[in-house]
Amino acid sequence: FGTVYEARDTLLERAVALKVLHPTLMDDPGFVARFRREAQAAARLEHPHIITIYEVGEVQGRHFIAMRLLKGASLSSILKDATSPLPLDRALLVLSHIAGALDYAHSQGVIHRDVKPSNIFVTADGAILTDFGIVRVLNNTIRMTTTGQTLGTPEYMAPEQILGEEVSPQTDIYALGVAAFQMFTGKAPFTGSTPFAVQDGHVRGELPSSRQFNPTLPPAVDAILAKALAK
Repeated sequence: FGTVYEARDTLLERAVALKVLHPTLMDDPGFVARFRREAQAAARLEHPHIITIYEVGEVQGRHFIAMRLLKGASLSSILKDATSPLPLDRALLVLSHIAGALDYAHSQGVIHRDVKPSNIFVTADGAILTDFGIVRVLNNTIRMTTTGQTLGTPEYMAPEQILGEEVSPQTDIYALGVAAFQMFTGKAPFTGSTPFAVQDGHVRGELPSSRQFNPTLPPAVDAILAKALAK
């Protein structure tokens, strides 16, 4: 629901990423509230592997968030361009950084709810978690979605999220487990010709062995993935 531009902060003379709410959504109080919530949730998190928010504002009815401009590539583009699974040491570095970011966010009462490779940016300094657009602040009683509504990306949604049930830190761990499976194997654990088929796999499907797709993986990897992706 937003477009991101490379821009320049003319006061501090620095390049920034500028996320602007789509004009068609400006008259929708729900979307504006979610947009502001994204900024509020992310701005309160100070961690080296979480995107830094510089400023939130509105100019002539256009709502925006100014944030750190990252140089590198999204994990999704890296996986798309790769001809084989990521080297184990590189995958473990990304996982270590994002798991640390999630541990910190969860300790602050924040659940991301949309952890996926396109929201993980890999820079020269490591991996950065971005886009808290559908985050839920645990200790806030305001609900931005109606009961039973699901938000997220089908390929990375935990069963409870798909079923419209209560989310928890484990929901993010599950999504990171899916991303880990992809990095280790080059494949998604559950696939299908429709989003419903993918979701059905997450809810009822049996997790395949990662070593089925990448026999070079240590046996312990399957145990770790089984724990992260436990239903």
